[in-house]
Amino acid sequence: MYSYNLSHFAPVTEEFIAMYSNIWLAGSINVHQQQTGNKPLVRRYNLVIKGTEWTEFKKYLKLLRTDEIYEYKDLTDNFFKTTNIKIINHSGVDNE
Repeated sequence: MYSYNLSHFAPVTEEFIAMYSNIWLAGSINVHQQQTGNKPLVRRYNLVIKGTEWTEFKKYLKLLRTDEIYEYKDLTDNFFKTTNIKIINHSGVDNE
């Protein structure tokens, strides 16, 4: 079984924020394998997303448990299906 959490690194550059006239946050989705007394990190997906999406995405990931490791696209697609909120990645492209 795998669990997920969202970790914040730092705000992105001023130039990037100015390009999108919004606040963006940089971080990672950390994937942990659930084991008795230990949760080793097995995968990390770096991402930059809108600050307005951060809290909802973090809540979603905190509750998520899967039998197989979800890829980044699987995580964002399922989040959209659950919340109707699209995650825009760092290149400004919707993950559809």
